[in-house]
Amino acid sequence: RAYDVLDYGCGIGKLTGLLAKDLRQSNVYGYDTSGKSLSVAKEENAGLKNVYFINDLSGAQRYDFIVVSNVFHHIKPDEHADTLLKIKGFLKPGGKIVIFEHNPLNPLTRYIVSKCPFDADAKLVWRHEFTRLAAACGLEVELKRYILFFPWSSKLFRDLEYLLGHVPLGAQYMLLLTHK
Repeated sequence: RAYDVLDYGCGIGKLTGLLAKDLRQSNVYGYDTSGKSLSVAKEENAGLKNVYFINDLSGAQRYDFIVVSNVFHHIKPDEHADTLLKIKGFLKPGGKIVIFEHNPLNPLTRYIVSKCPFDADAKLVWRHEFTRLAAACGLEVELKRYILFFPWSSKLFRDLEYLLGHVPLGAQYMLLLTHK
């Protein structure tokens, strides 16, 4: 089945490209406010026919899935609700939002974020705060999991990671949100 997918805050398009490769029948859009990042994204993904990079979301386009990967910790906390409501407005009926954020409970994550120049403005968002934010914005949390427990990708570690999804020590968490 073909979907319209938006990678909100796509940066240089790494995730956007992976989504486009896996969802070849779908249209995958990468949105970012940085023209410099979008230039890199376009160049890196030039061979993909189903990927589009945009810096404006004012049109009438709506999406089946919106992925927001490690974006909210760069947004001022008092702008979280407005941003999530704006993103919600881009959903098609029945659409879903997938949120990935760094987990403040993981000490290694906190250390890496504190040393990364790219994250100088970062304010990590606790999962319970994001869950409350989603509810306040009229979104239901369909799924919540902690992820990225191991840097290795063997089947054994993937299976273990699945089993550990409720343990609050993964490097990140993910939420699957749907319109109430």
